[in-house]
Amino acid sequence: MSHFFCFFGIFTTLDPLLVLIVDLTVGNFDCASQPICDVDLSADGCFCIEGDAFRLSILTAKQSNSSVIGILLTVAIYVLISALTAAML
Repeated sequence: MSHFFCFFGIFTTLDPLLVLIVDLTVGNFDCASQPICDVDLSADGCFCIEGDAFRLSILTAKQSNSSVIGILLTVAIYVLISALTAAML
C-alpha cells in the first residue's frame, strides 16, 4: 500500500509536465491553423482540441491580442502546483 501512495505523490508532482508532454505529442494546440477546424470546431473532420497546457494562452490571446500573460500564468500555476505537491512528499 505504501508504494501506491509513493507513486501517487510522484505522479501528482509530475502531472503538469506530463499534461504538457501529452498535449505536445498528440498535437492539442493551434487548432486555428487547420483549415477545417478554422471554419467550425464541431465539423466531422476536425479532431483538434486545445489542450489544458494551452487554454490560458488562447483565452488571453482572444481577449487582449497577446498570449504572453496566459503563458506566464500557466507556467506560474504549474510551478506552484509542482512545488506544493513536492513539499508534501
